[in-house]
Amino acid sequence: MNFGTEVLSDEELLMLFIGSGVKGMSARDIARGLLKEFHSLTGVFMASPKELVEVDGVGIAVASRLAAVGEIMRRIVRDPLPQREYILVLCVEGKMGIIISGTDTQVLVDEQISLLPCNDVIVYHYHADDKLPSISDEWLTIHLRGRGLRIVKYEIITSHMDVYDVLSKVDRMKGE
Repeated sequence: MNFGTEVLSDEELLMLFIGSGVKGMSARDIARGLLKEFHSLTGVFMASPKELVEVDGVGIAVASRLAAVGEIMRRIVRDPLPQREYILVLCVEGKMGIIISGTDTQVLVDEQISLLPCNDVIVYHYHADDKLPSISDEWLTIHLRGRGLRIVKYEIITSHMDVYDVLSKVDRMKGE
């Protein structure tokens, strides 16, 4: 939880799907067996349930879970996020939740900003085309501040999962 899933080995990631071991085999032993048999995580997740249950310690439930994850990954690759922008504004005070979400930044802000039941917000903005923060992002920062909101964080996230801090850029421009 503290370091993120990216620090886990392939074996450790598989252990999370396996859950617990079986008599005489730990989840780690089963994960090692899967990686030995299929040579990689890709091989494991491309295998059919029938192939998976042939590995010692893998039953129908684990094989089904692994095959389902493989199918989810294939569907994501076939149908990636649409090439659009999305914006998400979260209220910090009280119960945090999605307040504004959608694709047209200006319409969302103009129509929904007055509905925000808070003064402090966090903004996440998805840029599908990997573009850097633009003048529109700077405008949104200034516009939200002009409405009396304090922006705690404003990040652009690209389709390649690069993250850009808009707030720091705007504050540097203003000399803050």
